[in-house]
Amino acid sequence: MITATRIESFFDSHIASSDAARDRSASSGPVVGKPACCLLLLCVLLTSGCGDLYTTYGKTDGTIGNESLNGFGAFRDTLTEELDETERAELGEDWEDAELRSRNLTRLSSRAYQHDAIVWVPTAWPPINPGDVSDWMTKWLRSGNRTVVFIVPDEGSTEAYWREASNLAPPEQRLEYRRRLAQQINLRLLEDVRRDDIIVGKLFTARGLPARQNIDDRRVVSYDLHDFDPKRDKTASVVTPGGLVVTAAKPNDATIVEGEDSEGEESELNETAVDEPSESSDSAEETNEEQDDTKQNSRPSQLFETLDEHNGITTFARITHPKWKDSRVLVVASGGMLTNFAMTDEPAIELAKQIRQEILSNAEVGADERVSFGFMTSDHDYVPISDAEPGAPAQTGMEMLTTWPISLVTLHALFLGVVMCLMLLPTFGRARQVVYHRSTHFGNHLSAMAILMRRAGGMNFAKEKINHYMRVVRGEPDLFVVPKAPPEPPQNTTAPPTAKMEGESNSPDISEVPPTASETPVATTSLDPPVPNEPAEKSP
Repeated sequence: MITATRIESFFDSHIASSDAARDRSASSGPVVGKPACCLLLLCVLLTSGCGDLYTTYGKTDGTIGNESLNGFGAFRDTLTEELDETERAELGEDWEDAELRSRNLTRLSSRAYQHDAIVWVPTAWPPINPGDVSDWMTKWLRSGNRTVVFIVPDEGSTEAYWREASNLAPPEQRLEYRRRLAQQINLRLLEDVRRDDIIVGKLFTARGLPARQNIDDRRVVSYDLHDFDPKRDKTASVVTPGGLVVTAAKPNDATIVEGEDSEGEESELNETAVDEPSESSDSAEETNEEQDDTKQNSRPSQLFETLDEHNGITTFARITHPKWKDSRVLVVASGGMLTNFAMTDEPAIELAKQIRQEILSNAEVGADERVSFGFMTSDHDYVPISDAEPGAPAQTGMEMLTTWPISLVTLHALFLGVVMCLMLLPTFGRARQVVYHRSTHFGNHLSAMAILMRRAGGMNFAKEKINHYMRVVRGEPDLFVVPKAPPEPPQNTTAPPTAKMEGESNSPDISEVPPTASETPVATTSLDPPVPNEPAEKSP
């Protein structure tokens, strides 16, 4: 994507080279003028670009602000470019070492009071809090030698771009360019039907034109600037660039409303109120009008001056007020007059330089030798305002936790809270008690198996079962040697005792006597696990 500033620089370099080539080849044929060279170069640049085409409206910096057709990056660069020697000489000795600085405004705060000019580029109208913005702007203008540049929002220069591109496109792409131009024309026709007036406070009225007007090749205008007229219908319009224009429900009393005394406020309310049909006599109405006119003439009023006009349409105006101390409000009728695409042509550059001259001629160089510009963009959302209250700053809310000695107490409380959290964690806390008598505890199953094995014979019984498994299932020899118990002799209580043979001792035969209960081999319990709460065995 070729930006507006890059296109302008390409224009200058290629025009210079074409002029030199024209001087060298004067006899080669008809000479092509500077406008034709510009159009030809623009056609080449448009067809050679391979990036995305940005059409976002209202940005003044960044990639979108510099490369979008409807951005204002070129306008911002023109306002804040370095002062040359001619400008310094015209402005005076105080401007010999002056510098121009710019920054973005995301909120209206005490820090914004340092700016000498605020360039307001709304993308939609009006904001949610017009009254608060009005009060802040009024205080700022009354500080003296300040300038507000207000650009009335419109649909941008997308249609103008596709119209010129369709005329300069190569034959194989011309159909696509015309199709996109037709889409923009359809959108513009819908917007023309619904476009209505935009009233900014009691400063001016931007009257919507029945149809957008091309004031030159690349600049378009959608509104005509007029002084504030309290008798005109106050229905304001809500403008969204690239979308439809929706009529607001009630009048838009938006920005920079100059406050008057109580008597003046009553007369303004009488002037701006929408009168309902009444049955009062004509003489009473004439008396009220005469009183209103007398009050209106008794107080200072603002001055609306037309600075630029095309075919009866006021495109650039200046508004001043005696209470503003040489401050002023500059109004541009439409954003399509200063977009990046419009700034590729000389009329838009001249308008930007005129705005720059108005700002510099009204500004004062401070002790820091800087003139500051603030660029603000707004939409239908709330415009943040954070003015510091007079007096010593007082800490409130959570800020009090940073004040000694509360800060010391807070630090210790935080440390103790961390320690308590670590104590409550399972890893660092108390050991959890194990409940063994639950029905789902696996230890109960092991205890029951150990009891059954001990009843069946203990270790020898277990070894015998393993040997049986190895023989029958695996087909392998036994793993354990299980001693076999000696067979018990048959007990015959009816047989008489036999006589002892000679040579036999009188001692009883121990091998034939069955072992007593105390000598009976008991299965070892070396494999039995410790059972802390073993249930009592039940008799079979």
